[in-house]
Amino acid sequence: MPPASPLIVLLQSANTDLEAKHAAVMEARQGLNEAHSGMRQSADTQRTAFNNLAGLVQTDSNGDATYIMRCGYGVRANGTPAPSVEDPPLDLRTKVNGIPGRVLFSWSAPVGARYYEAQSTTDLAGETGWVTAGEMPSRTNIDFEGLTSGTRYAFRVRAWGNGLPGPWSSPVQQMVL
Repeated sequence: MPPASPLIVLLQSANTDLEAKHAAVMEARQGLNEAHSGMRQSADTQRTAFNNLAGLVQTDSNGDATYIMRCGYGVRANGTPAPSVEDPPLDLRTKVNGIPGRVLFSWSAPVGARYYEAQSTTDLAGETGWVTAGEMPSRTNIDFEGLTSGTRYAFRVRAWGNGLPGPWSSPVQQMVL
């Protein structure tokens, strides 16, 4: 067999180099996509936290503009004290979405609600073991994550309005995938 032509050797070397650089670019792109996704999740978490804090300041201020400004927020309009929350959230719903250890819990807002406190327990009688979710959403749903698959949980929620909580909802139950 005759020796390979220097041009063929050069072409094979260039092709190998190109394939290696392409693989490096694809790996970098994957890392960039993962970093971008993580950044979006962090931004969403931060936005939710700031919104929850703003709602808490608004509720705790009871319409006092000085209090709101001392907390670092601006006042868009003259304050109006929040009404009391007299009713529990209604229309409680759970959904598992096929994701192990996760339940989406949602409800309808009662009058005067600013943010919510949601809890879960494995005590289906609802007498003990209530664990409060890590966030107090201003929206009417929350994802419970890290639950034990194959276990039935009870969920409940109450609304906060004028700095005081309203009554708890009746619990609803859901088996976790």
